[in-house]
Amino acid sequence: MSKTIKPIMGRLADRAARRLKTDALLVDLSRSVYLDWPRAERAAAFIGVPMLEHASHRDAECMLVKAEDDSFAAIVFRGTEFTDRHYRDIWNNPGRPQAWSGAGLVHSGYLAQLERIRDRAAAWFEEIPSATPLDVAGHSMGGAVGGLFAAWAIGVRGGKLAGLATFGAPKAGDAKAWAPLREAVTSSAGAAPGSGFDISIYRIRYGFAPYWPPSFRLTQPAPAVVLPSSPDRWRGPIGRHDVSNYVKAVRAYAKSV
Repeated sequence: MSKTIKPIMGRLADRAARRLKTDALLVDLSRSVYLDWPRAERAAAFIGVPMLEHASHRDAECMLVKAEDDSFAAIVFRGTEFTDRHYRDIWNNPGRPQAWSGAGLVHSGYLAQLERIRDRAAAWFEEIPSATPLDVAGHSMGGAVGGLFAAWAIGVRGGKLAGLATFGAPKAGDAKAWAPLREAVTSSAGAAPGSGFDISIYRIRYGFAPYWPPSFRLTQPAPAVVLPSSPDRWRGPIGRHDVSNYVKAVRAYAKSV
């Protein structure tokens, strides 16, 4: 291996290891955001990244967490929750491709969900110091909404993010909508660990959500990491899609590579 290529390969390996460690943290936070806010705050503190703020509007929810040493921050969006406290978000899963403020077409329902809390998330985006790596994450619909927010923040606002991680997220945009994210990955290729931009898309084998909606025009921001299906096969596709299964699967994957 040449003297030029060897350092680059080393940086790529270090960056991939850092990314996987971050994803294991983000999937835990993506589970915490489903809790009521006092419990979510305690869960984030237990994980080691205190919750600074949270936003709720018409069943759209997200939270901002940040490590005390400023080494990590994340905006985490909640996915669909089937409870008597949340019902509007269920009706955002049906939708159609439509134009938006960014490039290309996006899912109308997930865009509507984002727009309910986008201004709050955008304010957090501006508040985080530029030296602090800021990630965006979410499970299920939270991942779809988070993906749109990341594409908007980078493509429309011209901002900088450290990464996007989604867990069992539906398809929320077409290739043009995701182009700013893909270009951010390409332009930061070979960057040192802790810099650049990375996309992590996770789906559990036989899970249904990443194939929703049944539209050929919408796609995922990047190829997915396919995780083994839950051993509890009897639980069916709904059970396999549960965020706790993603926590277990991502942790197992992180230990295996």
